[in-house]
Amino acid sequence: MSNTPQESASDSEYIALATIGRPVGLDGWCRIFPFGETLTKLSLPIEVQIGPNTPQKSVSLNKLKCENKIHKALFQGYSSRESVDTLKNLNLFLKESELPKRESGEFYHFELEAMQVVAEQSGKIIGPVIRVHNYPTTDALEVKTEDGKAVVIPFNKDVVRSVNSSKGIIIVDDTILEELL
Repeated sequence: MSNTPQESASDSEYIALATIGRPVGLDGWCRIFPFGETLTKLSLPIEVQIGPNTPQKSVSLNKLKCENKIHKALFQGYSSRESVDTLKNLNLFLKESELPKRESGEFYHFELEAMQVVAEQSGKIIGPVIRVHNYPTTDALEVKTEDGKAVVIPFNKDVVRSVNSSKGIIIVDDTILEELL
C-alpha cells in the first residue's frame, strides 16, 4: 500500500489518505502519494487536515490531477513553490464520517487492519493483518504469522475468498498460502 499505513489518527475519527510530496512547478502544485484510491474519489474542493502523524492544521484541497500515474495536488493559500514546500512529508487526513461511500465488496484499508486471516480449506488461523499495502498492481495484506514472521498476501479475487467484517475474518485460498508461507 504505502509508505505509511492508512490508519486512524488522533481520537480515531481521522483517517490518513496520503503523504504530501515535493513541489512540482512554480505555481503551488505538489506531488501527493495516496494510500489507496479514496483520495481520487473525493468531491473537490474539500477541507482536510494535515500533520506529520496526526491532524494539526486545516487546509482546503482545491484540485487533484493524475498524469502518467503521478498524482498532484493544489491547496488553497499555497500558490508558490516555496509555500507548498512547507507541506512536504506531511500526511493528509479526513474525518472518517466524510469518507466516500463504499461499493459492496469494497473496504477501506483501516477496516482490514487487525482482522484475522484464515485459510479456507484447513481453517488454520494465519494471523492478524498488521498493515495494508497499496502497490501499483494490487493491494496486499501484511500478516503476522504465529511464529512472528510477516507474510504479504495479495488482496485480490484469486487469493481472498471472502471478508466478513462483522466477525473480523478474511478467508484466503490455502493453495496460494502454501506458496507464500
